[in-house]
Amino acid sequence: MQQMALRNCKYLLSSIAQEDFDYLIFSWVLPSDRLIEELIMSVPGHNIEPFVFSLVCDEASLHCRISHDPDKHRDVGIALERLGQVRSLALATQINTTDMDCPAIAQEIRNMIIK
Repeated sequence: MQQMALRNCKYLLSSIAQEDFDYLIFSWVLPSDRLIEELIMSVPGHNIEPFVFSLVCDEASLHCRISHDPDKHRDVGIALERLGQVRSLALATQINTTDMDCPAIAQEIRNMIIK
């Protein structure tokens, strides 16, 4: 399944990269630096400046966010495991979202990209 998702992401990025966009924000949970590098390298012959961010929060906040949705309560263990993986990414700039709402997170990303 992971290879199929990776292949689809590569196709999507390659297709979009042919357009004339100033910025492209691609959001996906990538658990390893190898996958991030593979996706970046798959964009053919374009002068790109990739920014890689990991949105992280403390475990209590993550648990609280997930536990508010009864359908997701069973996913707390998986989310905590993924949080550990995301925190270990060397290629990503981590943004601590513990006390941030979505507009604040978007503004933080914008500030890091547009200088």
